[in-house]
Amino acid sequence: MDVIATNNGSSNVGILLGYGNGSFASSIMYLTESSSSISIAICDLNKDNRLNIVLINNDTNRIDILLGYDEGFPMQTEYAIGSDPNCGVVRDFNNDTVVDIATTNQYGNTISIFLGYRTDLLQQKLTLSLAKLLPLVLLGTLIMIE
Repeated sequence: MDVIATNNGSSNVGILLGYGNGSFASSIMYLTESSSSISIAICDLNKDNRLNIVLINNDTNRIDILLGYDEGFPMQTEYAIGSDPNCGVVRDFNNDTVVDIATTNQYGNTISIFLGYRTDLLQQKLTLSLAKLLPLVLLGTLIMIE
């Protein structure tokens, strides 16, 4: 088992790789564009059988994605989201076996949804406006109507 942690106030994320006996290697730090990551998820976004790190950042209003490779997370991709995100969920919302990302955005009273795509990391953002945004946990199935 490994451990990953965001470091509030610092523009990095720390990873401790487990040895399998209850002890860990020294932390490995990866730079991010944010000093205020409020949500973190681990998943395989690009279907390459390697785990990726998804960070939801409320100071930059962006999602940082650190793509996993054999020796770490050397590649970072960013996506703009709504104003002051306060919650994020990574899940396959539309049942296409590709992971999607959703965030609630407090000051814009919106939900941002990025659908995963087989030939690219994420599709263009879908924004849903709400009259008032309450603290939400986003779970469930998104039904796409064409």
